[in-house]
Amino acid sequence: MEIIIGGDFIPTKNNSDLFESGEIDNVIDKSLKSEWLNADFRIFNLEGPITTNESKIKKSGPHLKINPKCIKGIKKFNPSIISLANNHILDYDQQGLLDTMRIMDENKIPYIGINHNNHVKYRSYILKKDRKKVGFYSCAENEFSISESNSYGANGYDSFKTFSDIENLKNEVDFLIVLYHAGIEHYRYPTPNLMKSTRRMVDSGADIVVCQHSHCIGSMEEYNGANIIYGQGNFIFNKYNNEYWDTGMLIKILVDENPSLSFVPYKVTSQGIEALKGIQKEKVLERFLDRSFNITRDGFVEKEFSKFATNNIRRYLAGFSGISKFFIKVDDKFFKGFLLKKYYDEQKLLKILNFLRCESHNEVIIEGIKQTVK
Repeated sequence: MEIIIGGDFIPTKNNSDLFESGEIDNVIDKSLKSEWLNADFRIFNLEGPITTNESKIKKSGPHLKINPKCIKGIKKFNPSIISLANNHILDYDQQGLLDTMRIMDENKIPYIGINHNNHVKYRSYILKKDRKKVGFYSCAENEFSISESNSYGANGYDSFKTFSDIENLKNEVDFLIVLYHAGIEHYRYPTPNLMKSTRRMVDSGADIVVCQHSHCIGSMEEYNGANIIYGQGNFIFNKYNNEYWDTGMLIKILVDENPSLSFVPYKVTSQGIEALKGIQKEKVLERFLDRSFNITRDGFVEKEFSKFATNNIRRYLAGFSGISKFFIKVDDKFFKGFLLKKYYDEQKLLKILNFLRCESHNEVIIEGIKQTVK
């Protein structure tokens, strides 16, 4: 049994007309299309609701959605399952998600990664072939899309629920794949906490964990007989001219007596994706394997993350302060960051650290802000 996994997928203004007409040959090239369609089962993450609803939720960051006419092209990818657990699926409110679920049901496309009243039905799915049962489970880090109380939303990662969900599903299947919409955008390694969470997923029964969301090819580790992939890059998304968005890869899983993994790298074009070949293909896979070796080295993940956090803390502090990007640019260019440092003296930083680190303070802050911006 062969399963193929694609990353973040959303029709864009550059190819929506092709999706509406169903002409996907200009979206995915012949060799990739063959790899994709020849697998027994196919799954990807749909990075936005399929809806005409104009009502946006309150959030920071962009709102994404898909014209319902694009379902014609989406169906041409012949998905066996679509994951909806991501940070954009609720961008156009409950109605946007309900429209998506209705359109999926009408087109007989199974989906996972949705939570409603803690109903396990929407969180996972089981596919069967050759007397083998493969389970799929999907969840996302907690952003604005997560289900709350009685509402529909993405299935959020929850340390009190996620692992028991995985344990229960593994009892029903021979092989279990977890899609986790998590990680830092444009960061190719796991954070220490992400590594702890995904390893716990393996300990709970997952045979493969795939972290999506980072918009770049990351790294991989083998842990307790399972594989954890920390980023596979976008599948179908906008093209940006940077090193992170330029490439992605499909993940092929052969489920037999000795399950195995292989990777199909590609480059992003203005309208879709094209397979990488020769030296370009070798370079992408070599760098992926190099990074995968790096995370096996003692202390590497912690040191690399500490370096990343140090280099990026100003962006977060600027966001907390409400200071404009223009001011930050002026501060960087003419004052070498002195003004922001002056604004955040040591005592302010220690207070923020305590508020964010302490579980009780953190819970109060999150709930208080949610109620304030309602």
